[in-house]
Amino acid sequence: MTNTIIGRDISRQSVKGRRYGAVQAVATLFILALVLGGFAAAVVKIADWGNKNKIVLKWPLDVKTNRIVNIMEREPEVVPSKIEQAIEAEQANPEWYKALSPLEKKVCDKWGVYECKSAVAHCRAESGCEQYKFSATFDVGAMQINKVHWYKDSKSYKEVCDLQKIVFEDGNLECAYELWLASGWNAWSTTSNGAAQRELSEIR
Repeated sequence: MTNTIIGRDISRQSVKGRRYGAVQAVATLFILALVLGGFAAAVVKIADWGNKNKIVLKWPLDVKTNRIVNIMEREPEVVPSKIEQAIEAEQANPEWYKALSPLEKKVCDKWGVYECKSAVAHCRAESGCEQYKFSATFDVGAMQINKVHWYKDSKSYKEVCDLQKIVFEDGNLECAYELWLASGWNAWSTTSNGAAQRELSEIR
């Protein structure tokens, strides 16, 4: 009688043990699935982050050696041209400058801000500021350089007032500028006869 009861108790405990073991196995599998799922999600996030970012390793101390003396090229200094200075000087009334012809603007640039209008006035009075103007008295170009100045003995005149040069705009203005530096506007007859002054009043 006793053995029968003991056997029943052992059998019941065995059944309970199997049930507990099955529950434990299911719980373990469930936890393992959660862990693996979380690990997979973490791997995906890390891979996505790696596609967008990169890791750059640097030494904590960056030691450099520098020369005591360095030779560096200077940046070119931007200096306004004489024409730009002339425009700035006449900001209150720049329309007169805009109306100048290309050759007149070149004259203005050659003589600079303060003599610009006078130079243009003489150019207009002499030739209408036309380079290919030749007179019966042997005056050549925009500033009407007379033949007496073509072959001066002075070295400066001989270099810049050669006839082969003054038939062109730049050479004509260069020779005229040298004459002006030496004698002022008195070297031109349009100063004494008032023609240049009349042209100057028109510019103003």
